[in-house]
Amino acid sequence: MSAEVDPIITGPEQTAPGPSRPSRRRQWLVTIGAVVASALGGAVAFSALSSSPSSSSDQHAAHHNLEAASVPISRKQLANQYGIRLTLVGVTAAGGLVDLRFKITDAEKAKKLFDDPAVMPAVVAEPTGTVLAPPHGGHHSHVTPTSGASYFILIGNAGGVVQRGVPVSVVINSVRVEHILAET
Repeated sequence: MSAEVDPIITGPEQTAPGPSRPSRRRQWLVTIGAVVASALGGAVAFSALSSSPSSSSDQHAAHHNLEAASVPISRKQLANQYGIRLTLVGVTAAGGLVDLRFKITDAEKAKKLFDDPAVMPAVVAEPTGTVLAPPHGGHHSHVTPTSGASYFILIGNAGGVVQRGVPVSVVINSVRVEHILAET
């Protein structure tokens, strides 16, 4: 004869732990990350499309026009004569963008180059002559020189012509700083 023993239940039934749900904070961070990634991807695509010249002859004509209309100066001359210190010409966003950064050290001197709100710096890939310019339009499409302010401009890298170590020129209005090696 065997005796059956009833189990003693003292509390709620225990279950094996299932897959945990992500916290609300984690869900929020993932959502924000997806929105930011989408926005950056769209900006890269728009910038690359809007900055790519329509043909090779247009590229060379634009480069020739910049060469003819601008005076070559050194980085030091740009800083001394125009109060603008170039801090970076780099390649970012997996090679899709050129990151141009500069600091205004003297706003009065810089206004000589940024005398027109439509003036924006351009980058010229020296080996190919490809001119890369930021898209115009919107409220962020001009530089108002302010002493001590740092600026950055993201320019579509059409065809990936600017790579690390490629010499480029930076053209601002009537001056051109040549032989700057692109960084990453």
